[in-house]
Parts: sequence; structure tokens; C-alpha cells
Amino acid sequence: MQKTLSTTFLTLLVVSILYPTSFAQDHITQWALPEGAKARFGKGIISDIAYSPDGSLLAVASSIGVWIYDAQTGKELDLLTGQKAWRWSMSVVFSPDGQILASHGNLDNNIYLWDATTRTRLHTLTHVKTHNDIKDIVFSPDGQILASHGSLDNTINLWNPKTGTLIRSINHNTSYSGSGSLAFSTDGQILISQSLKDIILWETATATPIRTLTVPDTELWSMALSPDGKILASMTKQGIYLWEINTGAIKHTIEVPFSYGQTIFSPNGEFLLHLSRKGALYIYNVKTGGDVTGLLVGSYGSVLSLMTAGAFAPDGQTFAVSSSTGHIELRGANTFRLLKQQHIYGHGNILNDVALSPDGKIIAGACTDLLVRLWDTNTGEFTSIPGHNGTVTSVIFINLKNPILVSASMAGDIVFRDYKTLLMPGRSSVLRVIETGHMHRGSISRIAISPDGKTLATGSYDTTVSLWDAETGEHQHTLVAEGGRRVRNVVFSPDGQTLASSSDAVYLWDVGTGERLQTLKRKDYFFGGHGLAFSPDGKIIVSTFENDSGAFSRPPWDSPWDGVHLWDVTTGVLLRSFPMGGSECLIFNPDGRIMVTGNAWGEVFLWDITTGTELHKVTGHKGGSVTGLAFSPDGHTLASSGTDGTVLLWDVNTALPEPEYLPEDVNTDGVVNVLDLILIAGKFGETSESECDVNGDGIVNIEDLLRVAGALDTGAAAPSIWSRDVENAPTRAAVQQWLHEARQINLTDSAFQRGILVLEQLLAALTPKETVLLPNYPNPFNPETWIPYQLAAPSEVVLTIYAANGAVVRTLTLGHQPADLYQSRSRAAYWDGRNDFGELVASGVYFYTLTAEDYTATRKMLIRK
Repeated sequence: MQKTLSTTFLTLLVVSILYPTSFAQDHITQWALPEGAKARFGKGIISDIAYSPDGSLLAVASSIGVWIYDAQTGKELDLLTGQKAWRWSMSVVFSPDGQILASHGNLDNNIYLWDATTRTRLHTLTHVKTHNDIKDIVFSPDGQILASHGSLDNTINLWNPKTGTLIRSINHNTSYSGSGSLAFSTDGQILISQSLKDIILWETATATPIRTLTVPDTELWSMALSPDGKILASMTKQGIYLWEINTGAIKHTIEVPFSYGQTIFSPNGEFLLHLSRKGALYIYNVKTGGDVTGLLVGSYGSVLSLMTAGAFAPDGQTFAVSSSTGHIELRGANTFRLLKQQHIYGHGNILNDVALSPDGKIIAGACTDLLVRLWDTNTGEFTSIPGHNGTVTSVIFINLKNPILVSASMAGDIVFRDYKTLLMPGRSSVLRVIETGHMHRGSISRIAISPDGKTLATGSYDTTVSLWDAETGEHQHTLVAEGGRRVRNVVFSPDGQTLASSSDAVYLWDVGTGERLQTLKRKDYFFGGHGLAFSPDGKIIVSTFENDSGAFSRPPWDSPWDGVHLWDVTTGVLLRSFPMGGSECLIFNPDGRIMVTGNAWGEVFLWDITTGTELHKVTGHKGGSVTGLAFSPDGHTLASSGTDGTVLLWDVNTALPEPEYLPEDVNTDGVVNVLDLILIAGKFGETSESECDVNGDGIVNIEDLLRVAGALDTGAAAPSIWSRDVENAPTRAAVQQWLHEARQINLTDSAFQRGILVLEQLLAALTPKETVLLPNYPNPFNPETWIPYQLAAPSEVVLTIYAANGAVVRTLTLGHQPADLYQSRSRAAYWDGRNDFGELVASGVYFYTLTAEDYTATRKMLIRK
């Protein structure tokens, strides 16, 4: 184990020093922001690039819009938005005279035509009246026609780009859909269209088919026409076919290692370039069909540089290629070697998770391309940190005195990084690495770190959860669920004693012992989703549930159980359900009053956790899911990440309406609960002006308390859960006294009568039905712990602590106690880890026994130093 840790640490150290990748993007974080957002980090995922005919501009189609760059300096000039696309499905093309830029996305039925000089929108062309997946657009050589191809119905539309009017429509006349590529002959007299199964050559003027080219038993994906218009390259599932346009004959068949990608002819037509999504640029001789060379593209090597698009500059001297690592490289058109270290940075790949540093100065994103991306929230500075062996699935900041960034990948490597050196050029921030692959047969889906930073939890696709010592990497427990589904998420409770995992159900585990505490599941066919969060007080856990197929429908949802559910942690009782199908992730704000969910359509919702009402909705992640949510420590800023490769920051304060408080909400925390009762009881007899004088009669007394009690019978303050609010619950004796005083008043007002009823319910909730010894907390502990219990009848109470060999270590004589709950730190039995002689005991397993009249029970606890 030690050898593995040391080797990986050295590798990460070298990589971190060799590849510091950062740039300043200050102002562009504000460009074309979605409504309600205050900043965007990341420029989206690149799907296409195009040079202007004069070579001065480079248009980059991304998942959030079209970026316009100065082709010589790489400086951002503009961001054109409005298109709707799914990840790698945006396209751009300049008109031959360079005056018009056309763009489209596959989630939008529209084509946008832009003035390339002013970057204003000239026309919006609707391909067909119903939704269609536009696959390709192309200008005729003279720029008088723009052709568009929709893959769902194989319709080809010819447009006048100057006026934005439709010239004619052509049906590709095939029963196969799903692909659509276009090309004009060099003289513009022939239009070539490709569907999933065949290629048709059309006479442009009459839309009459001239020839059909068919390849049996394969699927056609994309195509490219040579500069002289004589050779057509068609990429298929099996490889690349080179066709002679004049005869329709296949000239060569080229086998490629991984055919999915893009094909481009060199400016002289001698070579065919295949940009593989596996990260390699393959070059083939057009005359012979032979392989010239295979060249890895990208500063970080083949695995990290999945190529997305390429384009030759108009002068034929430069080849620009984009990669999923988020930058564009300029290479020589003849040698394909890097010309200079002038890259365009800031684009990226799918983000699986997001985290905000404790001081709010750094955003960390877990990326599909094996990188952790960091953004400085003040300057917009961007940095990519390599070092993982697989897709990065989780990023977490541990909020300790010296914050640590923890990231995990599907390969099972967990990296701990020092926060102070994260953005320092030339400095490795790696503190340690834990390799978990020897305990998991499947990929790591999610990680969690206990609040004290000492315990690491890993959830795996192999259906297990493992607990590790975060400092040494030592394996502690393996937790196995029964459902046989992969673990989607793991989270620790705020006190670190309980771990929740989500798979076929939500499972609650005791961190110290590895024992299962609760299984939260419906009897029907739904299973747990990715979303999983404890409320800040640890009393509620919220989970998303999906139907068994994993498929979501847009609202209204067919089943109320395809949504988000709130469960009581102690009893496993379902408290509330939100019908929010498609929810991918969720989080509480720091004070626990607001729940935030992100769904599969890029929407973020803010909910009132008490009433279940929607407070606000924002839409910002285009063409994909919200994958991660994180709050700043003060709760004012919300960060969301998405499959569009961006992180958005939202101002939560401006998104929420001004709160309205009831008079009974004495502490104005947004909910009338037992805390308000305690505040009023503590002010009994005061005659000065006070918020506790609810009825405004000039004195705080039992009448004010009854008014508050009467308002307690709704929402999350229902008596059924009072008994579990152990830290704030009044004593049973106190409630008895309140009831006695209330009955003396003998008021008939309905509000007062309701208050008496609620106090009676509270008294019943505080009256245990049986005497029980409960688990100590924390456990393991050092040096102190609290031992909770409850008494169903008045009793003499003695607590005896034994060593593992049965020897008495400490006897706590608690005296005669009334029936009540003794669970809070102020009421539970307390042990400081010392024996009867005042000496600290050693680490190890101990037992404690509660004796109350004829009741005796024993439990186990662990001291760990």
C-alpha cells in the first residue's frame, strides 16, 4: 500500500509542475449571462470551429453559444447566444465572402444567421414547423444558397441567406434517420446529401437526383468533399470510404482504429485527416488510401485530449484543432507539429461535480476528461490540474483550519490537495493519495469526507461502500447494500456519526461500527437517485428517487414518487414528498431553511423546506443536466455545474422574496417551533416591550406561550417530530407546568384551546413508552462522550462503565429521575473518559450498562486516540 501511495504521489508531483495551465478571463465571466446569474466560469464544450475566409476570425461553437476570437491573438471578441444544443452538437460556418456566420444546435429547430462584422443576428430560419434535429448546414460556393439537413425527417432546405427566405425543400427519400451531412460541388451545381444509409447527388437548380451511393451493412456518419470536388470521403461505422464523384465508384476503403470523429481534407487534397475522439490525428494518403502516420494531439497526451473539431486556416499554413481538455492548438498544416504555445483556453468537458472553497475564492470542478478544473472567483483565472487516472467524479473542500481539496476518479484514486498552493504556478499541491481499487471491483461513483476530515467514504458501481482512514489510507469497513444496484452517492451527517448511501434505496450506516441503522425505501419499484443530503441539523435526510427504468418525463409527472423525499433520520418515517421528476442533485442552504434541486434539463429550483413551496427557478445550463450544487459558507452564493461544461454563480438573496414572519415566530427564523416556546418561557413575567409579548398585552405570560403552541400544529413543527428535537425540546416537567398554568386561565378562545391541545400532544411525545438505553455519541470518541437514555417511569439510575475484560472502570450514580427523555447534551449522562480515580483510560472497546429499577441494558463504545 505504501509503495502505491508513494509512486502515485511522485507522478502527480511531476505532472503538476509540468502542466500549469492558467489564463485571466476577468470580464468574460459576465458575458451573455442567464437571467439571475452573476458569473459564469468555463466557456462550454467545443463542438465545431471555423475560420473566416480572410483568416482574421475564429468562430468556436460551444455548448453555451458561439465564441468569436481574434485568430492571431486568441483574444475573445464576442459570445453569440440563443442556440440550443446538446454538448458536442453545435455547428458554425462562414459564408464564402465572410459577411455572414451561420450557426445551429441539435436541440433547436432554428438556424441563426449573424452579421460577421457587427455580430448582430440577421435572420432566424426555422427548418420545419415541428422540432427537428438539424445535423448540418453549408453555404454554396457563391454564397447565394444555405442548405440545411434535418435528421429526423431527412428534409433538406435551401435558403436565401441574404433575405432569410426558403427557396425550396427536398426530401432525401429514405426510411432511415439519425444522420445528415451536406456538401456542394466546387461549382455549386451539385448538392450532396448523406443520410444513415445512402448518399444522394442532386442537381441544385432543379432538386433532381443524379446518383445514389449506397454502402451495405453499415451506418454512414459524416462526409467531406475534397478541395477539387472529385473525391468524397464518407465516414462509416466500419471505416472511411473514398468515392469518385464522377463515376460513383469506391476508390479506397480505409480502416481506422476508431472511426467516430471528423474527417477533413488537406488544402492541397493530397491527404485526408481523421480526428478520432480517442485523441489521435490519423493522416491518410488520398491516392493510395494508405496510412501516413498516427499523431497524438494535445499537451497532456492521447487519453486527455479527446479531439472535437479541426479546421485549416485559409492560407493553408495552419491547422487548428480543439480538444476536450478545453483549449485549441495551432499546428503546422504540413508537419502538424505545434507552431507556438499560443492556445485558446477556458473551454472544457462535462463537469460531474462542483465545490466552493471555504472562503469562496476558488471554484473546483470534477471533469470527465480526467482533470480537476479550478477558477479564481475574483479574477476568473482558470487552471486545469491533471493527475487522475479516470473520469473525476467528486470534488470536496474540507473546511478545517487548513482547508484541503479532495477529488476522486472512477479509477479509484483519491487525491488530497493543499488549498494554499492550489493556484501557485510550479508548486505541487498534492498532500497524499489513496488508491481504493483493491477494495472495489467497480468504478468509484462518489466520495464523502467526514466533517472532522478523518474518515473517507467511497461509493462504487460494485454496489458497496468503503470507509477509510483519510490520513493513512487504511481500510476500515465495507458496507454492503442488499439491492444489487450501484451506489450513486454517499454523504456524512453533520456530526459525522452516520453515513447515508443511495442505491436501490437510501441506507443509513453507523460510521463507527459499520452497522446498518435504517433502510429508506418505498414498497414499489422506485430506487434512489444521485441526489442525497442531510439537513444542517442532521435530523432530516433528503433523497431523489427515480422510476426503475431511470427514464424521466417532463411535468406533470405520472407518479408522485418520481421526485424528492424528506425522511426522518431517527425513525425512517417519510415526512414530505416533492413531485420533482428528473432531479439530479440537491443541497440544503447553510441554515437548512431552503432546499435547492437541479434537474436533467438544466433548471435549478429553490424550495421552502417547511411548506414545500417553490421559491424561485433559474435556467442556465443549456442542453444538459445540472450535475452539482454548492453553497458558499455564508449561504449568499450558490454554484451550479452542468454537462455543458460550465459553472454558474447565483445570488441567492436577490432570488428570494422578503420573508414574512408570523407574530408567533418569536425568533424570526421562518418557522414556528419549539424554540419559540423556550424563548417565551424564559421571558415569563417581563413587562418591557418584547417580541415575546405575542398578544401585545404588555406582559409575557402563559397566554403568549399558548398562542405559539397553537401555531405549532402545521408543517415541520408537528408534534410527531418534537420528541426528536432533543437539543431544544423542553423537559416533561416544564410542559406539565405550562399545562397546569394554562388550564387555570380557562379561556374559551379557539386559539388558546388549540394551544392547550398541542401542549398535551407535546407532553405525550415527551413521555417515553418504554425505558431505553441509546447509543452514545460521538462514537468512536476522544476524550468525552454523552450517553442518552429515556425513562418510562421514575427510577433510581446508575450507569456503569466496564473494560473489555469486565472490570468496572467508572460508576456514574445519576440519582432518582422522573420519566422523561435524557438525550441532549445537557441531560444525557456524560463521561470524560476517566476511571473512578480520575485517570484517563486507554484506547479500546468499552461497555456501558444502564440500571433503572428492574431495567438493565448494555451497549458497546470505542475510545480512539
